[in-house]
Amino acid sequence: MLTRRLSSPDMSSIRVRDFEKLKAVLEDLELMAPVYKAFVRGNVVSAEVKMYPHSSGVKVDGVEGGVWLYVNIKSGSGVEYDAALWKVINAAEKHPKALRRIMECLEVE
Repeated sequence: MLTRRLSSPDMSSIRVRDFEKLKAVLEDLELMAPVYKAFVRGNVVSAEVKMYPHSSGVKVDGVEGGVWLYVNIKSGSGVEYDAALWKVINAAEKHPKALRRIMECLEVE
């Protein structure tokens, strides 16, 4: 497990070993809704993993170059928040099962 809290510059030290598994974990509302309540109020109605090319982003096995990986979180009230992977990992520290499932898919240098 992590021994420190992450910040934006740490994105480049993250390697996603299994993107499809990570995507399934991050989009599993039963598991992740308690984590996502750190970002939006009310019921979490959806979570969608997105990414775009970024020179300081995470490394994803099978994807060339770095990517900024984030989760678009939507609440029932229509509020949306884009949470970078490092923010999701930090918020998951209070939810050991979610954190464990996320970290199964990653390596952090």
